[in-house]
Amino acid sequence: MALMPKHATGLPTREKILEFIQTSDQPAGKREIARAFGLHGHDKIALKSLLKDMADEGLIDSAPGRAFHKLGGVPKVTVLRVTDVDDSGTAWAVPERWDAEGPEPRLRLIERGKGAVGVGDRVLARTEEKGNGLIAHPMKKLLRGSELVLGVVHEGEGGLWLRPVDKKERRELPISDVGKAAVGDLVLAEKTGRPPRITARVTDVLGDPFAPRSFSMIAIHKLGIPHVFSAETIAEAVRAAKTPLDPPRAQLGEGDRPAKPDGGGAPPPDLRSATSPSEARGGSTREDLRHLPIVAIDPADARDHDDAVWAEADAETGGWRAIVAIADVSFYVRPGSLVDKEARKRGNSVYFPDRVVPMLPEELSADICSLKEGQDRAALVCHLSVSKDGQLTGWRFARAVIRVAANIAYEDAQAAIDGALILSGTELRVGSPPATQDRAGGTIDPKLGTSEAGGGGVEPVQSDEASVRAANPLHHPADGPPPRPGEELVERALKPLWACWRALHAARERRRPLDLDLPERRVVLDEKGRILDVAPRERLDAHKLIEDYMIAANVAAAKALEAKKAPVMYRDHEPPSREKLVALKEYLKTFEVEFALGQVIRPETFNRIIERVGEADFKPQVMEQILRTQTQAYYGPENHGHFG
Repeated sequence: MALMPKHATGLPTREKILEFIQTSDQPAGKREIARAFGLHGHDKIALKSLLKDMADEGLIDSAPGRAFHKLGGVPKVTVLRVTDVDDSGTAWAVPERWDAEGPEPRLRLIERGKGAVGVGDRVLARTEEKGNGLIAHPMKKLLRGSELVLGVVHEGEGGLWLRPVDKKERRELPISDVGKAAVGDLVLAEKTGRPPRITARVTDVLGDPFAPRSFSMIAIHKLGIPHVFSAETIAEAVRAAKTPLDPPRAQLGEGDRPAKPDGGGAPPPDLRSATSPSEARGGSTREDLRHLPIVAIDPADARDHDDAVWAEADAETGGWRAIVAIADVSFYVRPGSLVDKEARKRGNSVYFPDRVVPMLPEELSADICSLKEGQDRAALVCHLSVSKDGQLTGWRFARAVIRVAANIAYEDAQAAIDGALILSGTELRVGSPPATQDRAGGTIDPKLGTSEAGGGGVEPVQSDEASVRAANPLHHPADGPPPRPGEELVERALKPLWACWRALHAARERRRPLDLDLPERRVVLDEKGRILDVAPRERLDAHKLIEDYMIAANVAAAKALEAKKAPVMYRDHEPPSREKLVALKEYLKTFEVEFALGQVIRPETFNRIIERVGEADFKPQVMEQILRTQTQAYYGPENHGHFG
């Protein structure tokens, strides 16, 4: 134990207590602290009060019945959970309990003998700093908590055994309860018992390990992707989803404009506050934007809708007013909550061809925090002023209530703009432009799929004026005869969006950014989950539209934060290194394409190479190599520019 000066009377300072806790080589509880400082009688009672104050101030932390440790650091003695065993046999672990800000630290275990611990084991260990890292000396192996293992049932000595699919699981386990599983089945099993007599109890039968849909589950377990939310976390998410929205203030109409550049704009809301948005603003309420035809344009198979956009012409400036809205997740997920801690652990959602492992429970991610058509949703919005030549001239950030007018697939939005699709509320009615048909030569009904060939298109649905007005709440009698169902959504929502985007996109093209039009690929599955094809995803103007609106909102956010001298995390992309440029030059020689290294390298340098290649068969390979030549983009607190 660290030697500390003893005092006959009087309490040690907070600094002395922190120093003792940090340097003690054994758990430092109230008794150990009192003994180290020679405290007796009333001083011990006062120490208890002081330690409580220090915990309330965030200086130290302790669970009931446990030793104190300095908050934000790893205790000198703590319980660790083994998460990985690398190829050299070294085991790595993380603290079982971690309440500090930032990611949980990884500690290298110094074992007395190789193979003493495996993935999932819990150990009581003494920790210390070593160089730039942390190491841990196991003192005692503890009972495991409830833990699931993915494996295949097989016959072995004395009965049925579980063979884990993860090779880092060093031991096969005898099965104590096989349930309804058979030999050869892929199963989830719970480890039971205590070392060295750990057995497996089958909890879920997944079937054939070689079935297509099994591969996602195998990958989830092999990569250690957290995919099960605790009952407590789900219950908290359910409660959070019922949080009532702030009562919105009056609707913003034609007179409400984004702030001009010289006005600076309102600062973005402080997302770090643990209070509700209305409390953070001293009781003010959200902007009511539910009257605007905001639309969410996403992939056809999107499981949730995170963002939405709107634009209209600005008669005063000749440019446009636009809004980029994102779901206000911070309204429902408070810092330090169980959902917040689980989200930090996961970091992001993980998408597989047949499933998604969400970062947040589905009660949030797929429902209340998803911008669903016709539903009131909390949102963070960026108001933008865009000049007629596509420059951002003003911006303002606010919290709002929005009601998305339509959730539209990229392909449908593009078809509607091209005149091949009539949108009608939540229903799609497809019609053909004059003298054209759909690609299959027939007509399409979204409810029935492709009809038999022929027919020449679906006639617009006829309805009386009252039903048309009901289907088109945006229409005003002064606008003249009511439009057909869906026409107003195109006229009032999509066409202004495209007009504003064309200006933004033209401004982007004038900057001549790196233009690598590499096709994104998607895995096409049949109804049984088998792979039918890995096909390029068609890149439409609708995709570029959403990208450019998001970039504009990000630029506005960065400038607003810079103006307030607030810390900003930038996405930096530095120019390619000379070594990679030399490698590109050698690669291009094989296709007889010249590339001079003496010139100043700019994004258009690579664009010119692509232009010279033209439509040659090797164009995709050249674009791929140019992509590999670029440096890896990264996030950092300083703005080093974005080369691409």
